[in-house]
Formats: sequence, C-alpha cells, structure tokens
Amino acid sequence: MPTPITLAEVRRSRDFRIASGFIVLSILLVAGLWLLARNAPSSVQKAQVALDVTMVSGEEGCTNFAEFWMDPAGAGVAPEAISKISNCRQDAEGNWYRPSGSVDARLTPAERLTPVEAEAVAPLQEQLLSSLSSLQAAIPRSLQQALGANYDPVNQPVFGHTRKGAPAMGDKRTRYIWITRAFLISPDNVALADYVAWLMDRRQTASDAFLSACTRSSDLVWLQRACNGIPGEFQVGSVPLLWDLQDPVLIQEFLIDRVRSGEPLPLATPSTAS
Repeated sequence: MPTPITLAEVRRSRDFRIASGFIVLSILLVAGLWLLARNAPSSVQKAQVALDVTMVSGEEGCTNFAEFWMDPAGAGVAPEAISKISNCRQDAEGNWYRPSGSVDARLTPAERLTPVEAEAVAPLQEQLLSSLSSLQAAIPRSLQQALGANYDPVNQPVFGHTRKGAPAMGDKRTRYIWITRAFLISPDNVALADYVAWLMDRRQTASDAFLSACTRSSDLVWLQRACNGIPGEFQVGSVPLLWDLQDPVLIQEFLIDRVRSGEPLPLATPSTAS
C-alpha cells in the first residue's frame, strides 16, 4: 500500500517548483538584457570613457573656493588669506583666477616686478633658481619617482600640482623634508632657505586667518571640521614640496617682497651682470 503524501511534502514540492521558476526567469532576463546591451555604447566602458567629464577651469575652481570662504559660509575669510594659502589670485576687477605664470596679464601691478626691480633682484633670482636645481638633483631618483604619485602635471585651481585623492605621502614626505633641511643648512643655499622660510610663514599666517574667521562666532561651529582641515590640506608647517617651490608666481612674489622691503640684496656677479 503506497505511503500517503503528507501536507509538508506537498508544500516543499510547491516551494521547489516556485524557486526553480524564479531561477529560470532570472537567467532568461539576464540573457535578454545582455543581448540587448551587447552592442550599446556602454558595453565598451572598460575600454574608453563613456561619459564626458566636465573639467573645472582655473577661474571656476578659484571662484568657488574663494567665494565659499568669503561669503556663503559666513566665515568672511579675507581675500589676502585665500591668495596666500592657495594658487588663486584676484585681478584688478576682483575676479578670481589661477595665474598661468609670472607674466600672466591678469596679475596686478603690485604682483609684478618693474624693470628696475627685476634688474635689482636678478642676482638673488639666479641664486634661488640655481639652488632649486641643485636641490632637485640632490633628491634620490627613487624618492622622486615615489613622490610622482602625488604630483599632478596640470596646475589645478587651489591646490596647484599636488594631486588630490592620491595616497598619503607618509614616509616619502619625511624623507623629502630630511633631505631638504640638510640641503638648506649649507651657506651656499641661503637664498633658498630664506625663500622656504618666507613661504612657510606665508602659509601659516593664512591658515591662522582661516581658523580665526571660523572661530569668531558660535554660528560657525558647523565649519570647524573644514577649518581644522585647512593646515593639513595645504601642508602648513611643513617644508613645501619641490613643485611648490618651483612655482614661478611664488618666486616672483618672494622677489617682490625682498626688493620692496628695503633690505640689502645680493650684488650682481660678473656672470649675472653680463
């Protein structure tokens, strides 16, 4: 006599058929979608960029950064602080932009060397550029290659040639700082040491201005995290990276500061004079 089929067995059989049906339908659905999409433009996404990416221009990037900290955020950061901590500058009309170089026509007269001033600082400029070249040669090739992962060949607005989103520098930065500090001790590199000190002080002053603006009111508590991140983002307190030291706009501003300070300048050598 056959064994009676229980209710539990009937339910298990029904559940199995339902599950099997779902699996078959899923396979058919995936197969159908693949057939429809195999010749679509998105199917080659791994081989080429499928979407157009809009790049932010130097004017847009600098304007967005400056206007956020000056007005919408409510912090009221001074334009001078923004110029001193980033690679953004204001033209005579107050528009923000990223200079293309030391001869950018948008630089104001205060940011340009006059012909007389350029002649006066020529010996100092020669010493500075020579030391920068020697410093680059003193950095081991292995370290230069390692730092290359953090270098952006495009001078981006705000952060310049420091690649955002790259792995943290860590030991690479430590090695670079040791080498640079040892290099700056030499009496032959006094001009470069002065330039490094000037740039570090400039960034520190700007960073302090950001932090002061953010802490002046209890209504700006929400900005504290962003403010506290400014020193790290702009390497405040650290020896500037080589590509920052080589920035022609910063070099020119350093020379302007020196020639207009009234302090004695290096005399021309025979090679400079010729």
